[in-house]
Amino acid sequence: MHAHSYGKYAPYGKWLHPKLLIHRPWDVMKDVYDNVGMLPHNCGFCRSVKVERLEQLKPDQWYVIRRGHVTSFMSEWLGYIQKAIENDKNVELIIDRLANSKIQILKDLLPKDWR
Repeated sequence: MHAHSYGKYAPYGKWLHPKLLIHRPWDVMKDVYDNVGMLPHNCGFCRSVKVERLEQLKPDQWYVIRRGHVTSFMSEWLGYIQKAIENDKNVELIIDRLANSKIQILKDLLPKDWR
């Protein structure tokens, strides 16, 4: 078993929200899934979830989906950063978007001397 989360909803760990850039707890993600019928990200891992209710996933399944989602999500952001650096555009926008997010460490990849 891969579940390493602790707390009220252990062993179902938090999910990194792609628009809010924060971790969302299991109970929130259950509500989102119930209301929308899918996880709010277009990666293959999130699209692979085809259960009627999120609670039908076992902790190990949720762990794999969450971790796969994070790798896909980070890959997207690395692509945004690469394009910003190559084109010398949108660097300030990306810095603002990453500020105070759970992925703010990616700011370190951007040029320090950007205008």
